[in-house]
Amino acid sequence: MADDENGWMHRLEKRLGAIAVAGHKRPLVGLAIAGVLTAIGGVLAAQLPVVADLEKLLPQSFRSVQDLEPLKERFGGIGHIIFTGENASPEMLKQFAEDIAPELPKALPDIRYVDYKPVSSFFKSHALYYLKLEDLEEVQRRIKAYEKYQRRQANPMLVKLDDEEAPSLDMSDIEAKYGKRSDQRLSTAGNDYYLDPDKQLIFLFAKPGTSSSNLAYMNELQAADKLIARWDKKKYGPNFEITLTGTYKYKFDQQVQITADITRSSILATIVLLLYLAFHFRSALAVGLVLTPVFAGLAWTYGITFLIFGKLNIMTGFLGAVLGGLGTEHGIHLLTRYSTLRGQGTSSEDATRQAFEHTGASALISSVVASLTFLAVSFSEFRAFRKFGIIASVGMVVVLLSYFLILPGFFGLANRFNWKPSQHAEGGR
Repeated sequence: MADDENGWMHRLEKRLGAIAVAGHKRPLVGLAIAGVLTAIGGVLAAQLPVVADLEKLLPQSFRSVQDLEPLKERFGGIGHIIFTGENASPEMLKQFAEDIAPELPKALPDIRYVDYKPVSSFFKSHALYYLKLEDLEEVQRRIKAYEKYQRRQANPMLVKLDDEEAPSLDMSDIEAKYGKRSDQRLSTAGNDYYLDPDKQLIFLFAKPGTSSSNLAYMNELQAADKLIARWDKKKYGPNFEITLTGTYKYKFDQQVQITADITRSSILATIVLLLYLAFHFRSALAVGLVLTPVFAGLAWTYGITFLIFGKLNIMTGFLGAVLGGLGTEHGIHLLTRYSTLRGQGTSSEDATRQAFEHTGASALISSVVASLTFLAVSFSEFRAFRKFGIIASVGMVVVLLSYFLILPGFFGLANRFNWKPSQHAEGGR
């Protein structure tokens, strides 16, 4: 059994060595193919949006997710775009609301309505519907006690033995209990505006018909910022300010922050790799030989991701740093092995063959094992883990394939220009 396994492994190593030698002999062919694939992958990767919406990560099989879609179709997006005016007198705040409310549907697309005047009379006439059950029972108890007292007083056979006072119908304690709520305070104190005179605040609620997870619509929120920037604020008071908040603004800020974090992490990972490789090889060309296949493999991976999923989420967005680190390890071992063989007097072609026969075979096996490990994660119902597992699994193999396609060609070109790697970094797998 061991002989069969050794024979299988030996044949695999010979095949990998032959592929590497073919790329070494005809470097322009392999590099041209890699260049075309990288260009295509880069174009597709540039179109990948990063979706920060956690709702999109939940399984579609969940009843809560399924029930949410009809609600969106009927009532539009969940939440509001909220405009606030602050630091002005109540009269000026009301004037601001009247001025800007008609302009919001013009400045922002797909606005169903702008709510800035609560219907206070409705809430007052239906106030009992909003009481808790125990408070309703207390109201009923007081009314019945008063009714019982009045019936007894109207009875002509009643003999009064004392001056019994009538039960109180004062409900001020219950009214005070609910009057402290913010929605009640805003609907009553502001005289039919969402106004808080004490804090000098007024609110306007713009209701979009588009979901906050729609990235194309989220970018339209910049129109709201432009409207605020050009609005004449001085006429409402010297300290008057307009701010934008609400679900949609929060989603937009979240989207910007996630994208910025991914960019920063990718830049930081690249800097760390550059510093380590520069210290390890002490050669700018060697650093380029290691990192170029990694960047090409990442472009291919993200291009495939665009074709399969069309977007990234908050977990898969950080895969570039993970795959870059894992992929660079293969390049370090391959180049170190090649450098060691060249330092021992081996020709460039033979050094390429031996490096990819032994170190390349080990790298292939480790990549396949890592790929299968990531693939196990893809069976999760949580879509973030599923996509992470699939993309990482594909990426591990793709990055290694880029080394097999690109690195032998680089060795062949470098040999033609009489480049010989430094011999300080020895070893390899």
